[in-house]
Amino acid sequence: MNEHGVQLRQFSEEILQAAWEESNAYLEEQAAADATFRRVYESFREFRSTVFPYFAGNELAYANFAFPKREL
Repeated sequence: MNEHGVQLRQFSEEILQAAWEESNAYLEEQAAADATFRRVYESFREFRSTVFPYFAGNELAYANFAFPKREL
């Protein structure tokens, strides 16, 4: 990337919000159309709600520390 002058940028809050909304809408559509998908999706949503607090604390804190400051 450096040799070609590529600059990485974060997605804006607006783009991330739109992606979140669209992906959730798509998953809800799939769940409404397919009982097996719905069962898996409901299980995923339950798991996600359980792990989000952990990721919001520990994983996010580590990512904010490690990624911008460390060289590979």
